[in-house]
Amino acid sequence: MSKEKGYRMKLSRNELAAFDSWLGELQHTELKIQRLIILLSRTKNAKEREHLEQRILSYENFTMTCDRVRDLLDDNLRQIFDLKYGRGSNNTWEEIADIVFVSHRHIYRKRQTILELFAEEIGRL
Repeated sequence: MSKEKGYRMKLSRNELAAFDSWLGELQHTELKIQRLIILLSRTKNAKEREHLEQRILSYENFTMTCDRVRDLLDDNLRQIFDLKYGRGSNNTWEEIADIVFVSHRHIYRKRQTILELFAEEIGRL
């Protein structure tokens, strides 16, 4: 299905859940990179080093993509993004709705907007 002007393709529930889960890993990415760098410094085998370097690059690319998506968001969506996916966050969508004083239904529409932007940024929409 092609995009028409002014029309945004929507993600299925399964896709929304998958992207939500994937973005949820963002807060752990920095720690994963640090651990891989330590492993890399201790590894002598060239193939293992290459594999570790590729994993580090993959996590760095993921982080940069998330930063680009975050930069595309308006202040309200950025706040919601940070409350859900920011460092140390463990808020549910319902808790975020209460924090920003919107209905649960409204927060899920905002979630969908964030996740669709993420999907567009990685070329999945």
